Amino acid sequence: MTVTRQTQLEKATAYLLEHASGLSNPGLFNGKTGICIYFFHLAAVTGNLRYREFAVQLWAETSSGLNTVTSVDLEDGLAGIGWGIEYLVRQKYLRPDPEDLLRMIDDKLFKELSFGILDQHERHIHQLIGITFYLLARIKRQVGDSGKENRDLQEYLLCIIVNMLESVISTNRNILTEPPLFNLGWYLPVFLVLLREMEQVQGYRAKIRHIVDGLSPYVLSCLPVLHSHRLALALGIRKLDEHLRPDKWQQHALLLERSIDWKILTGEFRNKSIDVGYGLTGVLFLLNELEKYTGTLLPSYRKGLIVNKIIHSELWNDPVFLSPRSPHHMGLFSGLSGLALGIILKENMQ
Repeated sequence: MTVTRQTQLEKATAYLLEHASGLSNPGLFNGKTGICIYFFHLAAVTGNLRYREFAVQLWAETSSGLNTVTSVDLEDGLAGIGWGIEYLVRQKYLRPDPEDLLRMIDDKLFKELSFGILDQHERHIHQLIGITFYLLARIKRQVGDSGKENRDLQEYLLCIIVNMLESVISTNRNILTEPPLFNLGWYLPVFLVLLREMEQVQGYRAKIRHIVDGLSPYVLSCLPVLHSHRLALALGIRKLDEHLRPDKWQQHALLLERSIDWKILTGEFRNKSIDVGYGLTGVLFLLNELEKYTGTLLPSYRKGLIVNKIIHSELWNDPVFLSPRSPHHMGLFSGLSGLALGIILKENMQ
């Protein structure tokens, strides 16, 4: 049988329909929140009501168990679930607005921050970054006087966390070092994306300029070894507003883009390295984002090299990967729902 994007999409979707409801993890990266996002997107692309009904079912199962979630990170904890809810509301997939659930998440995060993470922020930078993404999503969507009390608390927490992140990064540049293998969570481009999100919150422009000035020597001297990381860093730079991005940063982004050899890039990944977090589907996401910021479509053969390697990967038939005992095999970050979302990316990603 000829393997196509459609056959792999159908295989992944059928597996998720059968098994996703049995997942105990409610999280964004590895659990039901991420899979829920996939099925809402799939329903929008296909118009198939069955997919929407399944997404709603997963959402109901996730929301009913939020009281039991104790972790606060982006991957499996409250920050990620909260970010996922905000995303679904923004895309108009969730109605009515689940504000009560989001306020509960706000309260839990505040308590967690008050009892330890802030005092040991260097050890918890990963969680702090995740919470910052969530708080930014919350603040940007709230308008007018509605929820002003909660918004004031969110902005207060955001201010404290951003100051801590700036302090950690300025005193410990080692955390920005390029990983030896592709990692969508590499801190340097992730932190640049975080600055981009901060631009859209009033009152942070001076802070962003200060952080950018401090990062300039490091960013401008960084030519990643991996061509996939060159793509990630170029996108991180491109995302910054042109009024906050120094001219030399723009020139460095162009240098990074022009230095990418696409055959070398695809060769950086083994046959089964095709997931979002550590594989070629993550590169596909980066490429689609880069097109938005450069204003030009990249040659189709570049994506073709990547898509062809994804759909013909042996991972699709790997019994270990597809085993229910594998904790992340259905998630967005390193599982089937992320692979499937990558396949429909070109058709309807918002």
